[in-house]
Amino acid sequence: MAHTVEASTVVATPPDRVWRLLENPYQWHLWWPALDNAETADHKPLHDGSRLALALELGVMSFKVRGRVELFAPGRSLVWTGRLAGARLRHSIFLEPRPNGTWVCRRESYEGAGALLARLLRLDRASAKGLEQSLRGLKRLAERSG
Repeated sequence: MAHTVEASTVVATPPDRVWRLLENPYQWHLWWPALDNAETADHKPLHDGSRLALALELGVMSFKVRGRVELFAPGRSLVWTGRLAGARLRHSIFLEPRPNGTWVCRRESYEGAGALLARLLRLDRASAKGLEQSLRGLKRLAERSG
């Protein structure tokens, strides 16, 4: 059984400025409050096939996530997959230019037995709240850096 959470916002800056904050996971903690740490296995900015290691706090629980970038389309989209609490995780970020800036959408999908456990532990609510908080942080940082 799959479970998906999604949040979106419009950032009053061009997509390339937003993308600069997305392509380097070492900067993600600046806009993603639930993230303690993110790094790549090769210690370089993201690219197709990058391996990620993230330390997250969802509610009162801490998690380590290992993932791999499946899609790296500069200025348009970033998709990585991994495992979280026994669930298969697919995390996507999409950017679209708009007349007033950039539409940004973050989507997380969970599948497998761990997805049911995550719902029972209410991690789905913590995840949805985390997506919204991270988008507010990304918007604030991108608009300030412009």
